[in-house]
Amino acid sequence: MKKYDLYGWGQAIPSSFATISISIFLLLIYILGILIPPHSILITSFDILKVFGFSEEVLTGEIYRLITSILIHGNIVHLLTNILFLIIFGLRLEELKGPWIVYFIFIISGLIGNLGSLLWLFFGINFLSFGSSGSIFGLFGALIFILRGKSKGEQRKMLFLSIFFFSLTIGHNTNIISHVFGLVSGYCTMMGIKEKRRP
Repeated sequence: MKKYDLYGWGQAIPSSFATISISIFLLLIYILGILIPPHSILITSFDILKVFGFSEEVLTGEIYRLITSILIHGNIVHLLTNILFLIIFGLRLEELKGPWIVYFIFIISGLIGNLGSLLWLFFGINFLSFGSSGSIFGLFGALIFILRGKSKGEQRKMLFLSIFFFSLTIGHNTNIISHVFGLVSGYCTMMGIKEKRRP
């Protein structure tokens, strides 16, 4: 397992640091959410989703929703599914590129996925969106860029896992635009990072 000097202090951390810390943080946020009445370990209070989820209220100044919506999940299955694929894609990306890349792409892909979701308004659709799927598709998008031209076996494996993830998260309430924008932003961000590092 690779290790990285995260802060430049000469103290190495394991290559799973970012992925595991994000997963734990999402779990803690969920636990806080289910403590709000009505209490249920299986379902997040709708009051939490309504206040912190992503919706058209972003256009009225509630900018915080761009971030908070990435961190909350509707129910325990939603949370655990996202954490599972966060670990699958995040660990591989972190092993290849380190923890800061995982943090950065997770956040930026979630943000761009949310901003892209405003396209729903052009179709006259009022919506409430939440969850880390856009961010996780961003991690997968970054992996697509990194793994291009490399092991065909690993490419097929990651493609299969992404299709499986999409099939688990798809539904009549799925924010597909967030998934697509997250995927593309992860790919483009990774491409931009590589270009910037060229001499």
